[in-house]
Amino acid sequence: MHKQWADAMNIFHEKFDLLTSLINDHGLDSSPQEEFLSLLGGARSSPAVHQFLVNSLGEVIRLAFLSFGVTIGLLFLIL
Repeated sequence: MHKQWADAMNIFHEKFDLLTSLINDHGLDSSPQEEFLSLLGGARSSPAVHQFLVNSLGEVIRLAFLSFGVTIGLLFLIL
């Protein structure tokens, strides 16, 4: 169990180190935590987060998120 946890944490840190690099490369003045909070809060995602999601989750998952957002938006228009 300890090895599985250690492997999972290593993967997590590798992914977030990549996001930190992308944020710096795009010249943003924010942390990975701030970027994800903005994304979860419904704000427009920065180019760095967009690139991170595409690289990490793949195009299919990103399109699923976009589709979900469009569906929710249409529901609000109908109601």
